[in-house]
Amino acid sequence: MSREIKFRAWGKWRNSTDFEMRYAKDGTCFNDSEGAFPDEIIEVTNANYGWIWMQYTGLKDKNGKEICEGDVIDNEGAHQKYEVIFHKGCFCIERGGLGYHIFNEKEVEIIGNIYENPELLTP
Repeated sequence: MSREIKFRAWGKWRNSTDFEMRYAKDGTCFNDSEGAFPDEIIEVTNANYGWIWMQYTGLKDKNGKEICEGDVIDNEGAHQKYEVIFHKGCFCIERGGLGYHIFNEKEVEIIGNIYENPELLTP
């Protein structure tokens, strides 16, 4: 059994003054406008430039959109908004400091992420 490993990153790129989300083009490299960063230098670039790396969970929401760490999802069954986190070896949804396993991806919808839409999680 294999799973697709993808990343996205939040940060300032090159000489930009604005933060933005960038997405990996495949599971082995993260690409920006000028080249590719192999997996082995992700830790170095993260430390040097403050980029925040988020991994794809392997799950898709009810609309077929890939769910990543840092996404804010709306859970139809609970009528609540949660952040997707990686906790104790698994991807979970969290609200108010409590972790919950994502058990039915077909009941959730991505409505934003914690970097571009932090207001979504405010009570």
